Amino acid sequence: MGSMADSTILLIDRGDLPSLTAISMVPDPTQLILWHPLEPDKAASSRRTVCEGHTDALGVMRLIVNDPGNSGIAEMSPPAMLFHAQMLVQAAMLACQINCSKIIWPQQIGPDFQRMGEAVDLAHMVMGLASGGHQAGFEPGEFIIDLPLIDLTDEQVVDLADVSGGLMELFWPCEDDREMPCGTCHECLRWEKAFQAVNVDWPWVAVGT
Repeated sequence: MGSMADSTILLIDRGDLPSLTAISMVPDPTQLILWHPLEPDKAASSRRTVCEGHTDALGVMRLIVNDPGNSGIAEMSPPAMLFHAQMLVQAAMLACQINCSKIIWPQQIGPDFQRMGEAVDLAHMVMGLASGGHQAGFEPGEFIIDLPLIDLTDEQVVDLADVSGGLMELFWPCEDDREMPCGTCHECLRWEKAFQAVNVDWPWVAVGT
């Protein structure tokens, strides 16, 4: 019989559709501990509220909410790759503390091979660090960071969420904190277009009002 370390999975939950899709893909949600990294953006409160709803609605083990670490100038967004590196290192520390041997990072990039390679290399480096670094060679050990959605398009993510039975209202597509998504920002338009493309109902009927 496997130990808790064999069966417990830490999933980075940003409150977006890729996160919800990755949660829905796990056969046994009671294996999951969700980590919501606080991010310095205008939609942070809405995305946190969505993540808090995942615990009860999706039957996961627990939700951890904390800051992946602040560096640089607080009012300025950090470079994406450095933020991701910081986030993954924090996730690795959490996984070690709670005896997880697997992290699911629902990073979705699509058919951009250079960016996919950079994300995979970053995950590989953090796995190496978590397993002791192997004299700075960063060879991965027992620690696994899985990127199950990395090469999917927006439409494929929506389709997979639908097939997996994801509760579509449990993600936040908007760039702002509102009662309902605005329907006009880049992220709202992006995801509503993807829903339309695969004939899946957009979950916010009052969008744009």
